[in-house]
Formats: sequence, C-alpha cells, structure tokens
Amino acid sequence: MAEGTKHGAAEAAMKGSFRAGWESLRRWAVSLRGAIVLTLVLGLLIPATVASTVMLQRQHHEGLISLASSQTRLVSILARGMEQPLWNLNAEEGQPLVDAIMGDRRVVRVEVRDPALGVFVRAQSAPPQEGRLYVMQREVRHQDQVIGSVLLEMSDASLVAQMAANRAWLLVVLGAQILFSLLLILLLLQQRLLNPIRRLMGEAERLEHKQLDTPFVWERKDELGRLGNRLETTRQALRALFAQLEEKNRELQEDIAMRERAEAERAESILREQKARAELEAAQGLDRLKNDFVNSVSHELRTPLTTIKGYTEFLEDGIGGDLSDTQLKFVKQIGQSTGRLERLVDDLLDFARMEAGTFRLNVVREDLAAKVQEVIASLEPQSEAAGLTLRPVLQDTELWLEMDPQRIAQVLINLIGNAIKFTPPGGLVEVRLCAEDDMVRCEVADNGVGISPEDQARLFQRFSQLSPGMRKGGTGLGLSISKALIEAHGGQIGVESIPGRGTTFWFTLPLAPTLAGVK
Repeated sequence: MAEGTKHGAAEAAMKGSFRAGWESLRRWAVSLRGAIVLTLVLGLLIPATVASTVMLQRQHHEGLISLASSQTRLVSILARGMEQPLWNLNAEEGQPLVDAIMGDRRVVRVEVRDPALGVFVRAQSAPPQEGRLYVMQREVRHQDQVIGSVLLEMSDASLVAQMAANRAWLLVVLGAQILFSLLLILLLLQQRLLNPIRRLMGEAERLEHKQLDTPFVWERKDELGRLGNRLETTRQALRALFAQLEEKNRELQEDIAMRERAEAERAESILREQKARAELEAAQGLDRLKNDFVNSVSHELRTPLTTIKGYTEFLEDGIGGDLSDTQLKFVKQIGQSTGRLERLVDDLLDFARMEAGTFRLNVVREDLAAKVQEVIASLEPQSEAAGLTLRPVLQDTELWLEMDPQRIAQVLINLIGNAIKFTPPGGLVEVRLCAEDDMVRCEVADNGVGISPEDQARLFQRFSQLSPGMRKGGTGLGLSISKALIEAHGGQIGVESIPGRGTTFWFTLPLAPTLAGVK
C-alpha cells in the first residue's frame, strides 16, 4: 500500500513537471510570436515609409524640374513670338500667342512690356489658393536691339494637388500591405512555430518512455529544427563524424578534379590567346599591305590622270585645232569622267594617308563664309545642269577660323555634291551658315528623297553606301573622310533626314580664339 502511494506520488510529480514545462514553452511561443509580429511589422513599415517618402520627394523634385523646363520653353516661345508685334507696335498681332500660353492651367500671368509704352500686352488669371508662384522674365531683341521684355508667372498648384493625391494613395497601399502581412504572419506562425512545439512535446514524452530506437528526423533549419535535432545528437555522434570525414574526402576529390579542369582550361585559353594574337598580327600585316597597295596604285593613277586632264583641257581650248560639236561633246565627257576618276583617286589617297597616320592639316586663318561662297559659286553650273536651285543662307558677318581651307572646301564640295546628286529636278539645296557661341554651324539641306534610318546609322562608315535603290556611284569614302576632316579640326558632323522629305547634313567648327572671345 505504501509502495503504491509512493509510485503514484512520483508519477504525479512527473506529470506536474511536464505540465509546468509545457506552460513555460507555451508562454515562450506566445512571446516569440508577438516579438516576430512586431519585428516584421516594423521591418515592413519603416522601409515602406522611407521608400514612399523618397519617392514622393523625387516626384516633387521632378515635377519642379518639369515646371521650370516648361516655363523656360514658354518664355522662349513668347519672346520669339512677340518680336514682330513689339517691333510693329501691334498688340493685336501678339494677342493670340498670349491667349494660347494662358491656355496652360499652370500659367497665372503673362505680361509683355515695351520700354517706352510700358505694358504692351497683359493677361492674368485668378491666382491659386495653394502652391507657390514662379516668375521668369526675358528680354525681346530684334536684330541685337532690346525692344521689350516678356514676363511669365506660373504656379505649382497642380503639382501640389498631385502630390497630395499620391500621398493618400500611398497611405492606402501601405495600410493594405501591413494588414495583409499581419494575416500572413499569423498563419505562418501557426504552421511554423506552434505545430512544431507540439511535436517537440510529443517526442519529449517518447523520451520519457525510453522509446530510443526510432530516430527523430527534423528537416527544418530554424531554431526549432535545431532543438529537435539535439535529441538525435548523441545517438548519431559517431555516424555524423564518419559522414563528415566521407564528405570532406568527397570535397577533396572534387577540388582535385576542379583544379585539373581549371588547369586544362587555362592551357586551352593560352592556346586560344596565342592563336588570336597570331591572327591579329596577320590581319594587321594584311591591313598594312592593303594600305601600301592603295597608296601605290593611287599615286600611279594620278600621273596619267593629270596628263589626260591636261590634254583634254587643251582640246577644249582649241589648242590642237578646232573641234566639231560632236567632238567637243566627247571631249567634255572625257573631262567629266576624268574629274570623277581624279576625285575617286583623291579619296583613296586620303584614306590611305589616314590609315597610315601620315595625314596632316595645313591650318591657316581664313573666313569660312568666304570659303562657302567660293564653293557655292564653283558648284552652281552643276546645280543648274541638274535643274536645281542652289541657295546660300549666310550671315552678313565674317566667320574667321583656324582651318585647312582646301580640306574644308573638300567637305563642302562632298556634302553639296551629294545633295545635288540625290535631289530631283526642280528641288532646292540650301547652304546655311551661322555662329553659335564659340562654334560655327554649317548646314547643307535639300528637299530630296531623304535617307532611311538604317542607312543613317552607317552613313559615316568607310565604304558604306545607301540601299541598292538609292546608290549613284562612288567609293563610299566621301562621308567617312569628311567626318575625319571635321573631327581633325575639333568639330562634329551629323545628319538629320526624313525619307521622302529631305536631308540636312551639318557640321560644326570652333571659331578662331579672338573671335570666340569677342562673342
């Protein structure tokens, strides 16, 4: 009777101990769940708040930049548009432009002033109740003479309203995100924390009853998984040690194999590099041989071409006797073909010199405007023969540059000649020249067939030509040589074209230092 009582007391004590342990484990789970929830909420809330704030600030900054850009553009449009009304003292002429600008909801006030008359044109809307006002003013000039000024006042009220709407939307999204995250976290806690704790209690009871034959398998990699694996640590200590040794041996074998593969790949890479170096040297040798051949052949061609050209000119001038009309026509055709062949040879010579690095500029100080007029005059017979109008659009000022006059003339002849070649009869070719800050810009514009975007992308490459339907002869070196000549002068060259509407080739060159300083 006494022994039964002692056994019952021991069993009751053991059950009480387990109940206490279970309660402690349950409280730990509850506190852990709260800590995890709080940590994740803060982890979601803080980055989301910071990101939202940064995004709103960036949007506001970009909005202000856009507003400033729009204001600058509108002021420029207004200043250009009010030049003639101010000069003619005709306010009604400028009123439509002012009304059009006032159509922008951000514009609050437009004011055009005349130095003598005061307010010339003025338009104003009711100022917004919120936001800030930004004022920009600019002088209006006519032929470098200040004839008035324009003022444009704009408001960022629409930007402020948009930012308020964005903030409200972000708050809604942020709240929904946090709520969804909390629900997901609670579900995950149930699956990933509470259920594993119950399983730990069940395995602890199995240990209590000395059921040690069945291993405790835990695939989890978190704290609870490690806690469950502690129950298996003693039984598997030696097995784990041997398994670790086998794993290390396998890793060592893999490392040896990897090193052998790396060594083989390195040897193969060295062979490839040696082969590539040999191929590069062979290609460079072929390139030098090609350049020497082109240079030699071009020089050999110039001598007979010069002779043919000279005798052709003698025949045209009647030195060898009078020619019939048919003979004179044939002689002129020979002269034209000789000139084309001479230009092709010159292109090949320039290309060979550039490739060999022996190309040099003979730089002198000269007026670009005079050089452009000289080239246009030399090409007028060609444009008239093609049935085109060749029109210069030049400033009345001299544009002095430090340049190689012969090479710049070569570029102009190439660009204008191409425009004449690809413009149908009755078309127009304009040569424009203007100074921009310390640079001068020259444009050759035509209303011909235009150039496709695919052809524009490779237009300045060596030996490149237009699509088969647009080719009209040539070596494909003219534009690449022109590009090299312009860049050698410190300038840039480019093209703008719309198929079916025309093409504009342009290049820029730096003004001479003294003239640039005056500007």
